[in-house]
Amino acid sequence: MEVIQGGDGWPKKLKFVLEHDGNSLELKYAPQGWRELEIEWMRSIKDSAGIYRTFAVPLRFVKEGADFMRNAMSKGLEEDDFLKVYRHTYDSGNWKYELEFNCKAVLVEMVVTDLFFECPFADEGLSNYLNKHAGSKYEIPIGKDYRIDVPDGVYIGGSAISITDSTAEKLGVFFYVQIPLNFLGESYPLTFNDTNVDTDTKLFNAERGGTMSIHGAIKFFTNSGGFDFGDVDATVYLLSNGVRTILGQTKFHYFGTTRVVVINVDCEDFVFNAQDYYLRLAFLNSDGTGQQMVDVGFQNAYTDGTPDLRFDFEAQTAPFSFYGMPLYNLFQKVIEKIYPHSFNIVSELLTKGIGKDIYVTSGDGVRGFDNAAIKLTLGELESSVNAVFATDCATHGNNYILEEKSYFFADVEIADVGEVKEPEITVATDVLANKIKVGYPDKEYDERNGRDEFNISLNFEVKINNNSETLDLMSVIRADSYGIQFTKINLEGKTTTDSDSDNDPFFVHVKHNADGTTSVNKDITIIDGSVNKLGVFNALLSPKRCLLRNAGWLASIFDRTAGEIEFISSDRQDSNLKSTDGITTVTEKDNVPIDSLTGKLFIPYFVEFDAVTPAGIAGNNGPFANNVFGYISFSINGHRLKGFPVNVMESMSEKKQQRCKLVLHPDTPNDFLVQIRKRGNVM
Repeated sequence: MEVIQGGDGWPKKLKFVLEHDGNSLELKYAPQGWRELEIEWMRSIKDSAGIYRTFAVPLRFVKEGADFMRNAMSKGLEEDDFLKVYRHTYDSGNWKYELEFNCKAVLVEMVVTDLFFECPFADEGLSNYLNKHAGSKYEIPIGKDYRIDVPDGVYIGGSAISITDSTAEKLGVFFYVQIPLNFLGESYPLTFNDTNVDTDTKLFNAERGGTMSIHGAIKFFTNSGGFDFGDVDATVYLLSNGVRTILGQTKFHYFGTTRVVVINVDCEDFVFNAQDYYLRLAFLNSDGTGQQMVDVGFQNAYTDGTPDLRFDFEAQTAPFSFYGMPLYNLFQKVIEKIYPHSFNIVSELLTKGIGKDIYVTSGDGVRGFDNAAIKLTLGELESSVNAVFATDCATHGNNYILEEKSYFFADVEIADVGEVKEPEITVATDVLANKIKVGYPDKEYDERNGRDEFNISLNFEVKINNNSETLDLMSVIRADSYGIQFTKINLEGKTTTDSDSDNDPFFVHVKHNADGTTSVNKDITIIDGSVNKLGVFNALLSPKRCLLRNAGWLASIFDRTAGEIEFISSDRQDSNLKSTDGITTVTEKDNVPIDSLTGKLFIPYFVEFDAVTPAGIAGNNGPFANNVFGYISFSINGHRLKGFPVNVMESMSEKKQQRCKLVLHPDTPNDFLVQIRKRGNVM
């Protein structure tokens, strides 16, 4: 049995404390196996820039330590009970014990005898819990705490195509054509009739005002029965509240047998109001009296069923509201589902940065259901936020950290391990790619405006011959503002979950107003690419803006690559949004010059070597604790270099050589990189 003690009168180097149910015991005898404890800091440079600490070691407790564990087991020992390890450190002129780390008991492999109690201990719980349950789907109720207003409604467009089968009716000096109308496509918020349009039946009713373009032709047949009525004016117009809006006119000589007359209609930007509208066809002889036509009838006209008028309109819906949840709160709720203990979310991005203006909702949340929920996994949430905002995450102690990628490549030194021998340098092929898929799931809309949705998936490519991998920057969470609008409008009044969008999560870019309300944010100005420029929101979340927010990562993986990131394709080839925030103008399908990318995070080369790492580098109070995302300095053949840890090991019991794997710092001297390339990428 090893007695824990210091040397030459100094306090002991490490202190071990068992805790259970409010009781604690400082061990006199070190647990057997602690000298084999090695701590590893690691990051998956491909999947996550964040660093995670991990270790697991079987420990055997004897004497009072074994008694404590056996007694704890008899009272209901949990896997979450901790062994705390403290290191004796010198700080600001004083020696003191600082918590090094917590160990979690793994009871499934415990061995209990009269002489000892043995079980594996692993690093504290948060990281392990999150990794284990990252793929589990959770249902998070949205509630009614966070209302999102759309105070001006939304501008939404539609198309209607009329097919006429007309007969004339004599009414004084005017003759009106009865037109049965068959309309195709979305008509909200205009209600078009599908019955005969005559003097008493309106063509359409507008719930609110808007604009409309009408194009096509009205065709009809005439037969004067042998009488010559001279020149006649034929006019097609819309009538509302006694006001006539002429859509088209033609003049013809009304004489002879059956003939075909066509009135072409070419009307742009007709402004309509919230009222009833009637379609009229009137005929007057040249003197304007119409008296010569009083007894004239028109035979059946236009029976071939060809579409003759197309109505393309934009209209504003009534103001509405829906409910969502701040992104920070959603992370809090999902992690609470996974981890049963206290934790902290550390994220300036979510509390002070762009993330504080991002809410998440679902189709049911948009529809206002009381039981509306957001359904997703932690992995889906993390990957979606990464795709949109270029973030990564990590755990450190009980802190869950989510920040922009640059946060995890801090320009701060962790340690200097000096000259290293026989380093192995390889290309970081795991992170390289020549294709990029960015954006959101493509959705099909029946509505005309859906063709103009810009929050879709875009495909880009860099011409690199030796690589064919794809960088996936696709968000599982949707951001299509038309999808939100159509979900609200088309399913208004329905009480069941019967839409494909009901369970889809949506990002919403919001604005926090001075009066305490929250509304959709339309501050990004749409220059081109959307029919309804006033109605769209979420332009901040467009795929191209997501791509540009990932500039630091792209600059890293395309280090010393010439050319452009070229747009290749999208699901909607005719949708090409151009928008500005007043400073930067972004066109979705423009190419991106690689040399315009800024904020390089690393150079895509791994360096592996053996080195003695400083004592306590991996503990709660070692260099990693304070500068966990910084770099390690080292030298190769006189070259002073820096690298960010990918894997770093530390032995808790003694200083000894450990394997270190780093990815090169962006400040790596160019002459060193030239040497690497001359040697075939391996040194």
